[in-house]
Amino acid sequence: LAYLRFERGLAENTISSYRRDLEQYAAFLDGRSLDALSASVGDVRDLVSSLEGVDGRRPKATTVGRKLSVLRNFYRFLCREGLAAGDPTGDMPAPRRGRPLPAVLNQAEVRLLLGQASGNSPARLRDAAMLELLYGAGLRVSELTSLKLGDVDS
Repeated sequence: LAYLRFERGLAENTISSYRRDLEQYAAFLDGRSLDALSASVGDVRDLVSSLEGVDGRRPKATTVGRKLSVLRNFYRFLCREGLAAGDPTGDMPAPRRGRPLPAVLNQAEVRLLLGQASGNSPARLRDAAMLELLYGAGLRVSELTSLKLGDVDS
């Protein structure tokens, strides 16, 4: 922690987070009668799989990734200082973070959107066809605007 504070110049909040994560790791290892120098890849994996969030459910991937990052940095430090022979976190991939689903329109919003291109002028008919195609085929706007006539079956 002193290395993080003085040599890397990290903020106090970051150092506090590192401290909590390292204390959690130490308590986990203590429950197995191990220390950080004798921990194996399996021990680190077991820690990650045992993590629980505040509400008792699995924590977010960002939280798990941060905890793994703390352990990686910790073991890099130990190896660099000659205190550890190996790094049990070396081959562990960071968890994948899911991407949020895009926002969708409700039925009233779809009716309102499709009703915007009413009329019989060529431009209105084109706009109505584009909106129907956008909605009916589930296209993105970029896909719709890049369509060529040959891309559409008649």
